[in-house]
This record gives sequence, structure tokens and C-alpha cells, in this order.
Amino acid sequence: KMKRNTDRNVIWETIKSDGSARTGKLTIKRPKNEENIENIEKISIEKSIETPCCVLASHIGAPPNFTLDIWNKFKRISNSVQIGFTDMFNEAEVLKAFGKGIHEFVAITERHNNFDPSSFSHSKASPLSSTSSPSESDRIGETLVFLSIRDPLNNNSISNGDLSVSEDSFHVLNRGKGKVKVSMNQMEQMVEDFDADLIECVSMDVPHHINTKKIRKSVTVSLSLLDKFLASKKRGNVLGVIQGGGDLISREISATETAKRPVAGFIIGSLGLGEDLEAQKSIISRVLEKLPSDKVRFLPGVGSPNEVLNAIELGCDVFNSNYPNILTEWGQAIVFSLDYDGTEVSEFKLNLRDKKYVLDTNPILEGCKCQACQQHTRAYVHHLLNTHEMLGNILLSIHNCWHYFGFF
Repeated sequence: KMKRNTDRNVIWETIKSDGSARTGKLTIKRPKNEENIENIEKISIEKSIETPCCVLASHIGAPPNFTLDIWNKFKRISNSVQIGFTDMFNEAEVLKAFGKGIHEFVAITERHNNFDPSSFSHSKASPLSSTSSPSESDRIGETLVFLSIRDPLNNNSISNGDLSVSEDSFHVLNRGKGKVKVSMNQMEQMVEDFDADLIECVSMDVPHHINTKKIRKSVTVSLSLLDKFLASKKRGNVLGVIQGGGDLISREISATETAKRPVAGFIIGSLGLGEDLEAQKSIISRVLEKLPSDKVRFLPGVGSPNEVLNAIELGCDVFNSNYPNILTEWGQAIVFSLDYDGTEVSEFKLNLRDKKYVLDTNPILEGCKCQACQQHTRAYVHHLLNTHEMLGNILLSIHNCWHYFGFF
């Protein structure tokens, strides 16, 4: 059985700053010995992502509508993926028995990322140890895995409407089993088995306009869960979640207290749950005032161009958003300009289901280098969407994700 090394060092480096806005580099290092599938060798796994950036949403490690070759192209832009705890819940026993962690389980190690199917031959050699590997400069490193509590493709994956998160357990909305209770002991064991690079701590999300009593309870419960998780020997690199709804005082308390804990970074929680853009800016600004600058800051639930630009200006680093996938489901294409001139983005999507595109021979977006725009027209995608062909969502997803990631 392979001996896995679960120790990781998280390093945040600010590259350049302008006011509160900043660019940086998040590096994960695992510098000890580890046993490979075929032999034992000393390795140093190091993976980095430059920020600001967006983490690709997935279903058990597979981005929606992506084939392997398309995903490998995206790994050269940002080699990171978000996997939801709720998605993996059904696979917990299998993953534990597998014993090699999430990277091997969903095939996103450096070995898998550089496998060339065309080099496969029916020989005794393992296809994953092919000698016709890419040159060192062209190789794709191991993918960074962010394990979130929420399903990245389903914003309702944590059931907090009835305050179902307590100091000892929480409920998840699981695709196969419905609402399932998970104890903290179960969570700790699963985190050890998953062996992800960054782990979101369990917390209590609350809508923006909920009453103050419930907001303050969310802060108390979230801090208690964080302390219990940090006390575990199986905790991994935990990201503390800042809660507090729309109450700025509660947000300050949550941020101040979370910053005192030995977390690897921070997540600003409970956004995208009913607040307007100005309220969102006020919350982010107040929270970031209380957080140290030497750790990474995640912002889930925020995805539109104007929201992202405001958050980057305030000092947020990593976004994990389902925004391009949502627009794909609606049949809409992202078309906003990537040349930011400081003004608010107004026109940023096209409804390709609209009949006005039935004879439009232009690409989805003129000048876009994605495969969909290089090879197909708006009229063709319009036809595919309106005849409910699977290829329509595939092409639209390729364009939306490519353009959206280019935004960063």
C-alpha cells in the first residue's frame, strides 16, 4: 500500500500591490519522501497558481462538458480545480479503500496530466509511464485541489435554512441521498482520506437579510467548528470562513477571531445570498481590514464581471465561481471585453437561443482563440442549443470558461 505524505506547506507571496488590490502567487509544497505506484523515489511536489484567478468548478474532479484534451488546455491557464465535499460523500468508502488520495482517484497527478493517449501500445509497459512524455518545459504539474464544503455546481448544497449546522455536525444536500447528517469525526476522517491541498472548514452560511440573532449564532458556531477542526491531527491546510451575513459588526468579530487561528488562508462566506453590489463591497472591505495581508483570500459565490472587479480592487485573490457554467445552462455566451478601462461592464453576454442568430455566421466572439470560436459560428451553436444537442452546451462551455478565465 502506498505511503502518502499529507504534510503540505502553504506559501503566499504578494508580487505587486496597488492600493488594496494585489497580484500574488499561492504555492503548495510537499517536500518529503513519498512512495510512487511503481518505485520509491525522493520527490518534491510543488504547485503554484498566480492570483487573482478563478478555480475551475467540477463534479468529482470533472469540469462540466469538458473532454480530457480540453481540460488539459485549461490546466495550462490555471491548474486548479474545486471539488465539493457533497460530491465526494458517496465516494468516501471507495476513496478510503483506494488509499491514494484524491489526486490519484480522479487522475490529476503530474503523471496523469501528461499522459498522451496516442503513445499507448499493447505492451507490458504501463501506459501511464510512457517514454514519449512532453519536454520538461511543456509538462503540466499536479493539479491543485481545493476541497469545498459546498458543491461548486450547486449553491444550495449546504442546507442552512433551518440552521442545520451545529457545533458537532452539519447536513449536506447530497445528489444521491438527499439531506444527510455528517459528524465532525466523519468529516475529519474523510479529509484525511481525500488528502486535498486546501480544505474549506465547515461553517454556517446565512442569507444577507436574516435577523441579527441568527447572524451572531452563525459566527459563534462557525468559530467553534473551526477550533475543533484545527485541533484535529487530520485537518490538512484549513481555510477559515468569515461569516456574519449583512451585519458588519458580526463580520468584524468573525474576521478578527478567525485571523487569530493558525489557518492557511481565509474564505469570505455568505456572499451572493441576496445582497446588492454596494452591500457586497461594504462587507468585503470591512472584512479585509481585519485580515492579515500574508495569507490568501478566497471569495466564493461572486462571479459577474463587475462583482469580480470590485472584489479584486478591494484585495481578494481567488474566486471559485460557477458563473460560466450557469450562463452555459441558460444558453448565454460571455462576450465582455478583456480590456478594462475602469468603467462598469454593461454588455457582457449574448442569448444564443435567440432566433436572430439563426443565420449569423460570425464566431461567438470575434478574436476569441477558444476552439469553439475558431471552428464554429453563432448560427451553428444556436441550432445545437435549440435542438437540444449535447454538443451545443459543450461548445458554449468551452467558450465561456476560456473567455472567463482570460478575464483573470
